[in-house]
Amino acid sequence: IDIKLDHIQKVADQSGKHTPTLKKLKNLLGLMWDYCVKHEILPPDKRQIIRYLDITKGGNPNKLDRTVFSREEINLLWSVADQDPRYQIPLFLIYTGLRIGEMYNLKKCDISLSDHVFQVTEAKTSAGVREVPIADKIAQIVKFRLFSTESDYLFCNTEGHRFSDKVFRDH
Repeated sequence: IDIKLDHIQKVADQSGKHTPTLKKLKNLLGLMWDYCVKHEILPPDKRQIIRYLDITKGGNPNKLDRTVFSREEINLLWSVADQDPRYQIPLFLIYTGLRIGEMYNLKKCDISLSDHVFQVTEAKTSAGVREVPIADKIAQIVKFRLFSTESDYLFCNTEGHRFSDKVFRDH
C-alpha cells in the first residue's frame, strides 16, 4: 500500500538489467497490482502506477566491451602466425566468425578441403549448426592444423586434447 512509483523506479534503475528483463519485471508488477486491486488490497486508482514505470534506461550487465581488431593488429597476427601457431587461433576466429566454443569442438572429420567448407556440428543453439566456407586467407591455417597433429580436433592443446576454457586462456 505504501509503495510509490519512485520506489519501483529506483529498483528498475538500479537493477542493472537490460530492457527485455525489465519488460518482464513491469509485466509482473502489473499482474501483482491487478491482484491487489482485485482483492481490495489497493484502490483501483493505484493500478495505474505501473503504467508510468520507465524501463528505457535498462542496460545489459553482461555486456562485454569489445573492440574490433584493427587492420594493423590483424597484419601483426599474420606476421607471427607461422612462427607461433597460437596466433592462428584469433585469425581463424576472425575469418570464420565462429564462437570460441564452436572452435573447440571442431573436429578434423568436419573439414572438407575439396569443398572449401567445414561443418559446425556442436553449437550454442540449433541455429548455430551450419556449414561454414573456408576463406582463402585461412586455407593454409586449416591445412596446417589438419596435418600437424594426430588429434581428432582441429585446434588442440600440446597433448592433442580438445581445448577447454581454462587451457585456452592459459595459452
